[in-house]
Amino acid sequence: MTNPVSPSYSNSPADLHAEEEVPYAWTNTAGFDPSAGSGYISSGELLAWLSLTTGNTYDDMRWHMMGTEGRRDLTKMLTELKALLQRAKEDGGVAGDVHAKAQAILDQFGGSGRALLDPGTESMLSDIVGVEEESRADGYKQSSESWITHLDGSITSLGTSDQLALIKIQELNGQISQATQLASNMLAAQDQTLDATIMNIKA
Repeated sequence: MTNPVSPSYSNSPADLHAEEEVPYAWTNTAGFDPSAGSGYISSGELLAWLSLTTGNTYDDMRWHMMGTEGRRDLTKMLTELKALLQRAKEDGGVAGDVHAKAQAILDQFGGSGRALLDPGTESMLSDIVGVEEESRADGYKQSSESWITHLDGSITSLGTSDQLALIKIQELNGQISQATQLASNMLAAQDQTLDATIMNIKA
């Protein structure tokens, strides 16, 4: 039996092409130079920076949320397969259901497309599907215990990945709030300066 491997957890959604080649999003904003000697940032530059920064961060959040939804669906199906294997130890009549469930999981999550099914579990599912129909009842009964143990590990790994994803989503949400508050404070300060200048001209 191949031990379950915790799915790799990525902090950058490469499949959405959101990974930055530069350390800060504002470096891609035309005309925005936070290190400029004058220290002045126009409202347009500030809003462009905010749009770019929060836009990229929202893409990151969407990627992590999609992963969470996928792991939820995969966990549900693996749990259902585990229950069927429990029954297969006593009832050979569920062998067809075991085969169908394993095939459905491979069809939905197999391959490298979604990167949610770890190689060990994918190999185990392939073993289940590969058992010849006439040998399934006995074969599943003999191997069910080791497969159930493997599924327990896979389900636990998916839960751990979900916890990490939740932490990352909260972190990204905090970054959005911080950037929005910073931009709001700077715009308010510019408005106050402009109002003071107008009052001085009028005086």
